Amino acid sequence: MRRIGLALLFCVLLFCASSAKVGQMPIAPQWIRIALEPTKLSKDSNHLRQAGKLLYLAGWTMRSGHPDFGGWSAMVPHKGGLRLISDAGAMLDIPLPSGSAITGKLSEVPKGCGFHWIKEKQDTESLTVDPVSGQSWIGLENTNLLCRFSGERGRATSIARPEMKNWQITYGPEAMVRLRDGRMLVFAEADPDDSGQLTPVLIFKGDSLNPAIKPVTAILDRPRGYLPVDAAQLPDGRLLVLYRLFSARQWFRNRLYIMDIPKAVRPGMLLKGKEIARLEAPTLVDNFEALAVTQEKRRTIIWLASDDNFWPLQQSYLLKFALKD
Repeated sequence: MRRIGLALLFCVLLFCASSAKVGQMPIAPQWIRIALEPTKLSKDSNHLRQAGKLLYLAGWTMRSGHPDFGGWSAMVPHKGGLRLISDAGAMLDIPLPSGSAITGKLSEVPKGCGFHWIKEKQDTESLTVDPVSGQSWIGLENTNLLCRFSGERGRATSIARPEMKNWQITYGPEAMVRLRDGRMLVFAEADPDDSGQLTPVLIFKGDSLNPAIKPVTAILDRPRGYLPVDAAQLPDGRLLVLYRLFSARQWFRNRLYIMDIPKAVRPGMLLKGKEIARLEAPTLVDNFEALAVTQEKRRTIIWLASDDNFWPLQQSYLLKFALKD
């Protein structure tokens, strides 16, 4: 019983510990300096350069003294760099890493997307973007809200979809992706205890904030114990899904799956994928929650970022891989 109690205490400390300042005050748009410390794919080996079909190109530990830096839960390509959002309602635009430091623009998600001043109601967990129109969509846990905004500071429009009303509030819209054909997918994180509950995925034939568009609910296949935390579309149209496992005994583990999304999805259809990579010992492990896909010439680049939970025993990592496919 004592071991169980210690494990429960550990979990509470891990997921509840954060700066008292985080998310409690509006974040004025500002430029912040971010230190970059190169990191290896494995702390145990200088020679490990690959995880499954991911070829390791580079990685960094990102650090900043700003109290709202950290907690990165989703990521998309943005203006030649990357945009990250945090589970405290912060938004960070950074250039692609170079040298020992970069300067990023830190701000708060636009008004109307979440409830400012209250961290728990500004828990932004998913992000997707239309590169043509510049519109962005964000999903929030705890409130199960979806919101949309345009431009840098455009006011957001939000909606509580009735299809999400029964989603567990702390395991709500964890991942979201807008496909190039205009469809949108919203993933529930689902059951944290892996008790057999299915993981719903809402598939919209258009904007998820349009109340006239009724989604089809599909079911996401997932490895036992793992939960979906982010997704992104590959250049060839397939979907890349990032899964994460956490336990006090195993710490963090991640797996990456590739799957096809059929043009016609029936209600209750099982979306199955193929595993392409694992992040577990001896590779670097942490709470990797954010995923983005870019291209360099003909190479497909996979970016992973970790959510440090504003906890000193975790890090804000940014890893860069090339997909060998």
